Amino acid sequence: MSWYLSAVPLHDDDREDGPDWPTRVLDVRGAFRAAGCHGRALFRVSDLDASLELPDCPDPVTCADAGRLHLGEVLLDVAGHADRGHPLQADAAVERVWFRNPSGPAALHAVCALTAVAGPVLVCGPTAAENLVVRPSERAEDLTGKWRW
Repeated sequence: MSWYLSAVPLHDDDREDGPDWPTRVLDVRGAFRAAGCHGRALFRVSDLDASLELPDCPDPVTCADAGRLHLGEVLLDVAGHADRGHPLQADAAVERVWFRNPSGPAALHAVCALTAVAGPVLVCGPTAAENLVVRPSERAEDLTGKWRW
């Protein structure tokens, strides 16, 4: 059975506890790489250096089940970009990140890394009752008791 998590940067013009909005495609890719995550990007970036691509999973059959840092399939919702067939620009503003069938530890590490470039992030689980706000000051180890996925 397929399931999704999404992460939405919480932006506020008066906020002083994080980076400026908007978070760019390049920033998101860099955060995932910094967290040591891998997966399958369901989008292309037209002007991105190949060394910054999201690494492919070394063993997709067993990786997620083993709790490794496999993000599953990753999709970005970008401001003003409705046609998923066209490549994204590296500096485009990211409005939401989707993970399809990620390992729980991978999603947790990716979201924590994302807060470094996006500020606080709202994580939305498969049901309306499964939501969690993750702040830049929180580490993956701090959230293991709260992380439902």
